[in-house]
Amino acid sequence: IKMMDYYGMEERDFATYLTYSEEDEAWQLVCVDAGFAKVPPHSPYPPTGGDHPEAYRAVATGRTVKEYQLVYITQGKGRLKASGIDDIVLGEGSVILVFPGLRHAYSPDVETGWTERWVGFKGPWADNVRKSGLISPRVPVFNAGLDQRLLELFEELFEEVRQQRPRYQMRSAAVIMRILAQVLGKAEEGEGGRQEDLLVRRSKFIMAEHVYGNVSMEA
Repeated sequence: IKMMDYYGMEERDFATYLTYSEEDEAWQLVCVDAGFAKVPPHSPYPPTGGDHPEAYRAVATGRTVKEYQLVYITQGKGRLKASGIDDIVLGEGSVILVFPGLRHAYSPDVETGWTERWVGFKGPWADNVRKSGLISPRVPVFNAGLDQRLLELFEELFEEVRQQRPRYQMRSAAVIMRILAQVLGKAEEGEGGRQEDLLVRRSKFIMAEHVYGNVSMEA
């Protein structure tokens, strides 16, 4: 698996599709897949170098999956199509939340490409969050903004799925819960503030993506 180098080296695409046991499922949430991709303009999507199972390759033309998929876009723009909703334009800070069994398609704009981080997950915990109304197929996109804390959580998740130490599925599940909570919280906060402050936060975020952990987002 090609992993990102979080300390200033060139970022590399990776995708991993995971196994889990009945013991892992008893935790009520399992990580199914995770990955990172930087898709240049005028490039195929999903990237042809990715080792994606057949069921996942039709993301740009239309597919259904058996789990929830959360995708965080930090550069570029694109579009999401999903059953029962109007097309949605995606941009920096957009978070896609795909639901099991919901036919959908998304892809970056050919002129911009995009950078994405994603995680797939399933289990009674996620189903209960859906039943509570906190998440809904009618709201498949959130605006989390360019949030360093969300970056950190994805880095933590990627480290778990890379190393796969004992009980990594349980630890990954805990990180996924925090990722979803962070997305929902940032979406409620919105992107308020002066234009100058927004530009400063964006600049800091871009630096953090290239030199992870060395830049504080606090004003």
